[in-house]
Amino acid sequence: GAAVGLAARMQELASPDTTYLTGATAGIVSGYFELEDLGGFRIKGVEGEVPVSRLVGPGAARTRFDVSRARGLTRFVGRDADMRTLEDALEQAGSGKGEVVGVVAEAGTGKSRLCFEFVEGCRAAGLRVFEGQAVAHGKNIPLLPILQVFRAYFGISERDDPRTARERIAGRMLLLDESFRDVLPIVFDFFGVPDPERPAPPGDPEVRQRQLFAVLHEMTQKGQEDAPSVWLIEDLHWIDAGSEAFLEQLVEAVAGTRSLLVVNFRPEYRAGWMQRSWYRQLPIAPLGPEAIRELLEDLLGGDPSTAGLADRIHERTRGNPFFTEEVVQNLIESGALEGARGAYRLVHAVEELAIPDSVHVLLASRVDRLPEREKRVLQTASVIGKTFPEPLLAAVADVADRELGDALGALKEAEFVHEESLYPVAEYAFKHPLTQEVALGSLLRERRRELHGRVARALEATSRDKLDEAAPLLAHHFEEAGEPWQAAVWHDRAATWVRKTDVREAARHWDRALELLEDVPWSEEAGRLGVDTRIGLLQVAWRTGLAAERCDAWFESGLELVERLGSTRLEILLRLPYAIYLAVGPGLDEEGRLLQSGKALEAARKMGSRELELTSLIVYASSLVELGRVREAREAMDPIAEDPPRDLFEGTAYWGFHVFGFLLGSHGCCLAWEGRLAEGRREVERALELCRGHENDESLAFGSMHACTIAVLEGDLQGALAHGRTGLEAIDRYGVEFYRAVLIRYGSLAEAYLAAGQWEQAIRGIEDAIEVSQGPRWILMPLLAAAECGGGNLDRARARIEEAAPDLMGSVIGYSKLVLARIGVRAGDTPERVEATLREAAAFYEEGGALARLPGVHEVRAELLRRDGDPAGAEAELREARRRYQEMGATGHVERLDRELAS
Repeated sequence: GAAVGLAARMQELASPDTTYLTGATAGIVSGYFELEDLGGFRIKGVEGEVPVSRLVGPGAARTRFDVSRARGLTRFVGRDADMRTLEDALEQAGSGKGEVVGVVAEAGTGKSRLCFEFVEGCRAAGLRVFEGQAVAHGKNIPLLPILQVFRAYFGISERDDPRTARERIAGRMLLLDESFRDVLPIVFDFFGVPDPERPAPPGDPEVRQRQLFAVLHEMTQKGQEDAPSVWLIEDLHWIDAGSEAFLEQLVEAVAGTRSLLVVNFRPEYRAGWMQRSWYRQLPIAPLGPEAIRELLEDLLGGDPSTAGLADRIHERTRGNPFFTEEVVQNLIESGALEGARGAYRLVHAVEELAIPDSVHVLLASRVDRLPEREKRVLQTASVIGKTFPEPLLAAVADVADRELGDALGALKEAEFVHEESLYPVAEYAFKHPLTQEVALGSLLRERRRELHGRVARALEATSRDKLDEAAPLLAHHFEEAGEPWQAAVWHDRAATWVRKTDVREAARHWDRALELLEDVPWSEEAGRLGVDTRIGLLQVAWRTGLAAERCDAWFESGLELVERLGSTRLEILLRLPYAIYLAVGPGLDEEGRLLQSGKALEAARKMGSRELELTSLIVYASSLVELGRVREAREAMDPIAEDPPRDLFEGTAYWGFHVFGFLLGSHGCCLAWEGRLAEGRREVERALELCRGHENDESLAFGSMHACTIAVLEGDLQGALAHGRTGLEAIDRYGVEFYRAVLIRYGSLAEAYLAAGQWEQAIRGIEDAIEVSQGPRWILMPLLAAAECGGGNLDRARARIEEAAPDLMGSVIGYSKLVLARIGVRAGDTPERVEATLREAAAFYEEGGALARLPGVHEVRAELLRRDGDPAGAEAELREARRRYQEMGATGHVERLDRELAS
């Protein structure tokens, strides 16, 4: 009696220290529990002594395999050579030459069984094994196998409370390296157990993903123990994109370590990491006739009536072991075989047996023959997934608790399912993914939809503390249930959760949410969700390469919803990401960016929201600077510079970096471009101090960028290069290579290289920036032309300018005119042509307020006059340039011209 309901009562039984078990029951639970042998006792009415044990607590065993092979696994045959390959790879890992082995085979051929037997042998040898598995609907569930495998690595379960999980993660990581302490908040967040006292800082999703990749790599490299560790990830043909990115990093990390990574997949799966020298592929062939005979001898025995059956089965199953086992089970259920395992007798002639040509047909007939109760339970379980916990099944199935246990027992006996684990709750798994697939396919459409809805609501009720992680699975079940509103809600939540590490997966969820909302009647709630999903898509659009026409459509349809909702806040939050997309997307539209950000700023100021004003002002002021309208940009930022927010970190939650520090630095640079260097320097120095204090590499990169600009305008070349190096180091740590283009161009680092005469360094830096820039190439072409000109390659320099000329706009125009004039001087262009170009450059700078650029016009004109034999005129132009530099306070440039005039 104590054994009845053992799986469901395990936790209850394991707690009291006064639970006693008699011999028979103790034998059943031995291994799952730690028992104390109390010896034999006499019990009234019972002959002899009865052995009694006291239940101390849960044992080390958790799965069906930890205690025995009670499931009745068939004999493992025909895989000796394959096992030797895996054992050889393990030996290589043990010597510090970590390997990756890919086990590849068609469904049912035995790749999972091979991997199971191998890792069970590894466990028996005392090795640590970490397992994860993709599932058939896994592409809808981001990071499922990766979370599984790393939870095993850290020794945490889904039932651990957040504090326990954090303690185990931190304990493992800090034991490896104390420096991991800084990234713990991000790791906690990744596992869905954030620390409320130390939350992960907001930041770029791709940066966070790189940080997690780096942690993964370092843990794998540093976590070397006396014995090798084994990682197993199964069914890669179902893996989601986010998990695949982490898997690629794990493949890279195991090289040169004492780790062996084993993966299995069907032949259609391909990956770039398969080209690595430490990867070997292990194709699993169907079993040959002799192996099938050996397998069937184990199942059937050697009764003369079964003679010839092995050849008949091999002919139909073509050596597929799963198909073979299903044929035997079908023959037993149909009455063609009588007896018990290892002692069956065939009651019909071999020639009379009907053996289906397809395992799908065979499985369908077996499912169809099940009694109604067992069939209903099996079909319900197939909706949940390949593995299913008994409590969830009980909440969904229309079966009483006692009957559910009986039904599961019958399904185990018929080898449709098996126990996956018994503690802390009973969990079952389909014997094979094909079994689940066929059982699911046998459901009528309406019944299937009804069950998906039940599963979704049961999951929602039982996952209260992990709804973010459960969101993708809930979205899947609600979608299959035909409930578009609920599915859209959970797709939105899934996108928000996964965006922290995978913007492309987030975009997929948001895109699907929008499609589902088309079938949802209008309501204010639906309208808000529609705007939120469009905001999310626009926020990640430039990173994911989404088509411009789609972004335009999302923005326009989002505006219609905003107008209907009457929400100014949502309007601002919709305009901002669209403006950013226009600025850094594939089709640069600075005027569009200025228009949208300007409307957002105007709305924020009308609302009186300082946070949204700061958030909008960054985009608006940057747009004006890009268009060469320096004076207007400074005037737009004047109110913030003169009246800073009380909370200097306001707006940081949206952007991730120090918003006020960025704006103050931008304001200082605008002052400097207007010729007010001393004022600009003071603001930039304060901004840099704020950014350093933020302890955020993105903030430091921007602070260094502004400081580099001031140093270039002052003529402090060493200072400019030093700030540029600091900015590059911050960018390298932060991980967004796009910021290299920002620092090279907007931060004047390229100009610092040019002023220092470092032509090759300038060319390499600008070419790198062009490669990583999200915007069009022509933006950086004038700088590249200046570097080519400085290095003496005038034809190439002019070609760069001419290539970009049709597309030039904004602040690039003035600089390109100045560079073109210098090329013309050195290439022998007529004075009239050079002078006309210089006048155009000067007019552009004067109109926009970038007066600090005008001395450069005089310096090029001086070079022209010197070339044409007018030294007096050249000297006059240099003195005019010096005067302007002197008025600005550009002491470095003044000293440089003093030396030139003296020579």
